[in-house]
Amino acid sequence: MEHTSPGTIWSSPLVVGNTLYYGDFSGTASALSVKDGSPQWTIDLAGPVTASATSFNDGLIYVMETGDIQALTLDGKKSWSHTINGKLYSTPAVVGDRLVVPVTQGDTLMVALNANGNEAWSFVMPK
Repeated sequence: MEHTSPGTIWSSPLVVGNTLYYGDFSGTASALSVKDGSPQWTIDLAGPVTASATSFNDGLIYVMETGDIQALTLDGKKSWSHTINGKLYSTPAVVGDRLVVPVTQGDTLMVALNANGNEAWSFVMPK
């Protein structure tokens, strides 16, 4: 089975169980079956997806170039979103119960979010 993506894929896919998750530069997140490549779901996000999806808190995290972070359930439903002043190009890291997001061209260098998408702390470069 062949699957096409509406936009360029900039990052590695994420596999959780029997499903492959990825985002593309058109702002689309998709899920495919690893068994036969059949589409499971597709959802439009806030902007170009520029990093690999991250598995966090029994769901998925997608970061966009626009500074938007979108949390989805594994079945493609939106959970929460958070916007950071800056551009997001790197895959977030999961550290304990926090999601650490590296930021480019913004007010901060890193932001940590809790499981609900609320800011736990941020790291600002000293002046």
